[in-house]
Amino acid sequence: IRQMPKSMNLIYLLGMLDRQAGHYESAAECFRVVLDNRPHHLPGYLELADVYSKVGRGNDACRVLLRAIKIAPERPGLYIRLAEQLEMKKDYSGAALVLRKGADNAGHDTCLDTYAGILKVQSQRMSNYENAKAVG
Repeated sequence: IRQMPKSMNLIYLLGMLDRQAGHYESAAECFRVVLDNRPHHLPGYLELADVYSKVGRGNDACRVLLRAIKIAPERPGLYIRLAEQLEMKKDYSGAALVLRKGADNAGHDTCLDTYAGILKVQSQRMSNYENAKAVG
């Protein structure tokens, strides 16, 4: 990939095809090349995060999504994707915090506020469950 002509659109499409075919490492390499050459290419960040998530690299997926948020903090969908990653790691309070920040940056998007509230309740339930389990 690194020796191919620098057609970022072609490399991005190749990454999409690799991802769909289940060739996750080569897909990730394509998306990394695109992002090295086009650091503001949001679809590349989303695809790379999805690939990392599929191969169990949730921390890497979170780092990629945080980079995307730095580029476009006004995009609510980026916060939702990051919250979903945190939720998969059972970090409900972290996910709720991310959504609250996203709601602030997006002008208090109702969807983000609602999702954050749900995750806050889930976090409290998990905490209560863990406390009850430890006691008894």
